[in-house]
Amino acid sequence: MNARAVLVACVATLLSCADATPAREATLIAAITDADETHIRARPGFSAGKYARMARDAYSFFRGSVPVYRGDFRDPSIGVGVTRFPAEGPLPPGLGDPHLENFGLLEGGDGVLALEPNDFDAADRYPYHWDLRRLTTSLVLACRLGNVEDATARAALVASEQDVVRATVEGYAEGIASAARTRVVGVDDAPLVVDLFRRGRRDQLARAELSGLTTLVDGQRRLRRGVLDSADPEEALQELPIHSVAALPGALMRYRATLLIAPEPAFFQVLDAVRQVGSGVASWPRVRVLVVVRGATDSPEDDVVLELKEALDSGADGWLPPGSYADDLQDRILRTTREAWAVPDADPFWGVTTWLGFPMQVRRESEAHKTLRVERIEGDEGNTAAMLALARTLGALLGRMHATPTLGAESARAAIAVAITRDPAGFVDDEVSVAVRYASRVLDDYALFRHALRERGATLGVPADERDRPSADLRAVLGEPEPVQPWE
Repeated sequence: MNARAVLVACVATLLSCADATPAREATLIAAITDADETHIRARPGFSAGKYARMARDAYSFFRGSVPVYRGDFRDPSIGVGVTRFPAEGPLPPGLGDPHLENFGLLEGGDGVLALEPNDFDAADRYPYHWDLRRLTTSLVLACRLGNVEDATARAALVASEQDVVRATVEGYAEGIASAARTRVVGVDDAPLVVDLFRRGRRDQLARAELSGLTTLVDGQRRLRRGVLDSADPEEALQELPIHSVAALPGALMRYRATLLIAPEPAFFQVLDAVRQVGSGVASWPRVRVLVVVRGATDSPEDDVVLELKEALDSGADGWLPPGSYADDLQDRILRTTREAWAVPDADPFWGVTTWLGFPMQVRRESEAHKTLRVERIEGDEGNTAAMLALARTLGALLGRMHATPTLGAESARAAIAVAITRDPAGFVDDEVSVAVRYASRVLDDYALFRHALRERGATLGVPADERDRPSADLRAVLGEPEPVQPWE
């Protein structure tokens, strides 16, 4: 190709990129606002908080942009949903959003801490490569965004990102092939996980959530109010209206009926309750309540804190066959937890209920339940060997979940295993290529999202309408988020 042809080709590429950028921005904003419109209109302050949190860093954007991923997965031109290794048949149980930070420690009914999936907001039935590519993309992003204080260490990890994806996919293939319900109670060669268990066991012994979230008033435990961490001023605990507190005992009795082994009703005597605002990213606008209950005895030492969080549709429409895998939102979540975990009572307090008409999922609020965080990928926890070990472990956990032999998933496992074994090396290579390319797209989208937020405003251009305001009773339950801090 001569110099002129090269120049023409370069100019054409630049022009096509310039034309594509506004179109891509419009596409991603449409995906986000279409999915969030009900909350934007009814809870604009909460939606503004969610978008401000998404704009602060690229990984938070990734966490909050599942609707964008859904659209991209269905667009063959993008390629994230295209595979040479389709697995026909029943869809496996999926997390829907199995990124790095949706894995962490849970305390089982036997008191043992284990590494497990710990977020089931989007759990449902998906094509297997939906989950796998969401996980591998998150690990590439972790390689690129970790080691904030050490540019040399970050460069080394970025240079190894393809190997990290390979380890994830190989771990996944092993999990599918073995179908063993192995409980992960330690990963000696993954320093990030070693540190997770160290901190989790420390806080498990100390019951650190009681000292952090509550105080004793005349011998009775009360939840704190206000901002608990000055480093995160948007997250706060607020008073609930009296009528909503009065509805909690009934909600907890309905919740009790969903537990595998339910404590006596007196265990769930409500001692105090507050609204929690400013938590999470994708789930920022949802109703959250913390409740401290009596526990096994009248002693305040064995009181238990529970979190009730609003449940929404999974967003898995379009793949589910006629009929349903679950009876309702809560049943979908409850079934998937017991399919995902090595033991059904990995968190014996995880259940579901309804409260004031809201479908809610319930789990124990415990400082022992540490979650993996990208911000902790530093130093020994952020070197290549550490990430390879972590990636293989998370891949195996996802494979274990997809291999669950219940509700038709045994057939899904067999089909996935056959697809992978057609060309194991080619399968790994394809997954590496997709994850690396899609992670770059996510970073580009993050810049477009920030631009759109500047241009369109805090709710991305969705207009306020007085007719969308919830009732006074509902506004009292929702409360108001703290004003979000500038994200620039």
